[in-house]
Amino acid sequence: MFTKYTIYFIIIYLLVLFTFYKNKNDINKFIYLLLLFILSYYLIGSDYILISIFIGTIAVSQEMVFIYMFNNNTWEYDQKNFINVPYYLFPLWWLTCYFMFNRNKFFSLL
Repeated sequence: MFTKYTIYFIIIYLLVLFTFYKNKNDINKFIYLLLLFILSYYLIGSDYILISIFIGTIAVSQEMVFIYMFNNNTWEYDQKNFINVPYYLFPLWWLTCYFMFNRNKFFSLL
């Protein structure tokens, strides 16, 4: 059964896809994803905001390490804005972690 949070999740997910489809500038992607992160917190609201930022930042740090240490055998970004990764990865990982922590709200079967 769909809850209002499921609808929020679908809308925010589509807006993330639209952000990557329409924007080629990394700063614009960063700003739009950061606004979507704030919007999702406003719409969904939970206590997981700080842990999402913390774990999302660790995830980006892991990408930096893997790209730096194993640069011949891993992926690569066209524009490297911040230590081998683009700026927009931070709010993208934050959103991902936030959605993972709140998945029980999005996919409730009650």
